[in-house]
Amino acid sequence: MKKKYVYCTHCGTKNANEDKVCKKCKGELEVQDHLFRDFLYNHTKDKIKSDITDNIFSLISRFLISHLYGVIFVATIVFAGVSTVSFVISTSSKDYTKAKEATVVATSCHKVDLVSSMLVCPEGYELIDGKCLKESTMNVTEKNVCEDGYYLKGNKCVSNKTYTTYDKQCILTDEIARQLGFSSKDDKNLLETEVYDNVCQVGICYGWTDDECSMGSMEDISFTYTLVCPSGTTLIDKECRKSESPKKEYACEKGTLENNQCMVKEEEEPTPSCEEGYVFNEKCNACEVE
Repeated sequence: MKKKYVYCTHCGTKNANEDKVCKKCKGELEVQDHLFRDFLYNHTKDKIKSDITDNIFSLISRFLISHLYGVIFVATIVFAGVSTVSFVISTSSKDYTKAKEATVVATSCHKVDLVSSMLVCPEGYELIDGKCLKESTMNVTEKNVCEDGYYLKGNKCVSNKTYTTYDKQCILTDEIARQLGFSSKDDKNLLETEVYDNVCQVGICYGWTDDECSMGSMEDISFTYTLVCPSGTTLIDKECRKSESPKKEYACEKGTLENNQCMVKEEEEPTPSCEEGYVFNEKCNACEVE
C-alpha cells in the first residue's frame, strides 16, 4: 500500500501522513483524501476565475486603448450631430412661435400664400403711371390790360400823356333856345355861340336878306361852357388824353391756362387693394390670406 500524503488545506503544502501540523503555515492537518481533492478543486476554480477576470479586463482595456481615437472621433461626431439637431429644432421652434404669434396684418411676412395687390383710385380719378389723376376745367378770370404808357380807367386805357390844351366852347341846347324865345336850337335865327369873359353868348338874327342875316344882338346866356379837346383826344380827368380799348388777359386762380380755359390736374396716391379673402400686408407689399 502506497504511503499517503497530507496536503495542507490552508496553503496547499505537501506534508507527511503522520504530520499533524503543516510544516509551512503551521496550520492543523486533516488526513481525509477528499479534503485534498476539495482543496485542489476550490483552489483551481478560484485561480481560473481570477485568470478569466484578469483576461477580460485586459482585453477590454486593450480594446479601449487601441480604439480610443476612434471612440473620441465617433463621440465628437455624435455630439456635433446632437448639438446641430438641437439648434435646428430650437431655431425652428422659435421661428414657428414668431410666425404663430404674428397675427397682426402689415407687421411681418409670415404667410406663404401671397398675391400681388391692385392699386385703386378714388372716384373720378384715373390711374396713370402709378398715380391717381383727375382733370377738370374752371372758368378763367378775365382782366383788362393796358399797354405801357396807359392806365386803366373804367373800360378804357387812357394815356398818361396829355395833349393840346382844351378850348372853351358853349353848347346850345333846346332848353336854352326856348329861354331865348325860339322853338329849338336848330332855329335859323340862332347863330353860333361863343365864350366871352367866361360867359356864353348866342348870336340872334332878326331878319334875312338874300340868305344873309341882319345881325340883331348877342345875348348873354347863363350856362356853363364845356371844354373841348382836339380830334383824337378825349377830356379825361380834366385833361385831353388819348384812349383805346384794353386788351383782354386771362388768368387762372388754379391750374394752367389752355385754350382760354383753366385746366386743373389733381393728383392722389392710389390705395392698395386685395381680392376677397385677402388682406394687404404693408411689409410684404402684397396680399395675404386672411
